[in-house]
Amino acid sequence: MPGPTTVLNSGKTLEQICRAAELSDEALALLGDGSDGRGYVQVLAEKGHYTDAIRFLAYALPQRPAVWWAWVCARRAHGEVPTAPVQAALDATKQWIAEPTDANRREAMRLATDVEYRTPAGCAGLAAFFCGESIGPPERDPVPPGEYMAAQAISGC
Repeated sequence: MPGPTTVLNSGKTLEQICRAAELSDEALALLGDGSDGRGYVQVLAEKGHYTDAIRFLAYALPQRPAVWWAWVCARRAHGEVPTAPVQAALDATKQWIAEPTDANRREAMRLATDVEYRTPAGCAGLAAFFCGESIGPPERDPVPPGEYMAAQAISGC
């Protein structure tokens, strides 16, 4: 059974996630204040460290639910009537969330490229792409994404 500092069944400790997420020194100083991941996020929010709380969650959550969270944020960030390319990127990411196939993942990335990765919709689509087995072309040998590449894109969303 995981210890009290293991977060959200990821097998990682709070310290490992905080290190990977590159949280601020102020956030790291609060590590002892939370007994688990949820408690730590609550402490971060209560102390006004919202960016650190977002980064922590992006790294702590399982990838698919985290991409869903990024998609919800992106959908809200782009307003009620996003441009057609943004809507297409959001729709492709939503399709991957519903059916996480390689084809849907690659389509989410293709349409994220159209709206640029600096946008919320672009970050969400890129995060979906990084959840696959390979970031290389499908006809080539697999090139696995880095362990936290999806989390980086999610936190950017």
